[in-house]
Amino acid sequence: MHILYTLTVTISLLTLGTVAKSDTPLASELSDGIYAFICERFYNDKNVPLILIRKKDNWNLSGIPELSVNKIDKGFTFKSTGKLEGFGFLKKGNDSSWKIEFLNETGSYKSKCDPQDVFVNLLIKSITPKIIENVNSLAKKTYDAKRDLLSVESRKRVLKARLEDDLDNPKAEYKNSKMHLTGEEADNFISKI
Repeated sequence: MHILYTLTVTISLLTLGTVAKSDTPLASELSDGIYAFICERFYNDKNVPLILIRKKDNWNLSGIPELSVNKIDKGFTFKSTGKLEGFGFLKKGNDSSWKIEFLNETGSYKSKCDPQDVFVNLLIKSITPKIIENVNSLAKKTYDAKRDLLSVESRKRVLKARLEDDLDNPKAEYKNSKMHLTGEEADNFISKI
C-alpha cells in the first residue's frame, strides 16, 4: 500500500513538472481573455488603468469588484452592484481608441481610454519564463516535501510496529536485557551504593 501511494505521488509530481517544463506558450495565448486600458479620467482620477479579465464565462474589472461586467460586440457594459447604483460601457470607437461612459447617482463620467495590448503582451512575454521557473521550483519543493513526509510516515510505521512487539513481549525483552555481573563487578556495584 505504501509503495503504491509513493508511486502515485511520484508520477503525479513528475507529470506536473513535465507540464510546467513544456514549451512556453505565446504571449498572445496567455493574454487571451485580458484587456487593459489607460483611461484619461475615471471619476476624479487621471490616467486610470482598467484591466478586464475573463474567468470562464464571466468578466471582472480588476480592482472594482462591485461592478458587474458583460462583453458585447464592440466592448463591455458595466453595472454597479455596490452602494451607488450605476451603469456604463467601454466601447471601441471608429479608430483604435476606446471610450468609457458611466452614469451613477453622483453624475456621469466620460473619458477616452487607450488600449495597452502591446504592453500586456510585452509584460507577459517578459515574465512568463520566470513564472514557469517558479512553478517548476514549487513543484520540486512539493515533490521533495511529499517524499520526505512519506519517508517519515514509513519510519513511524516501523517504530510503531517495534513498540507494539516490545509491549506484547515484555518478559522476553526483560530476560534478554538482564544484566549478568561477575562476583567482582557485583561487589563494585554494591560498594558504590
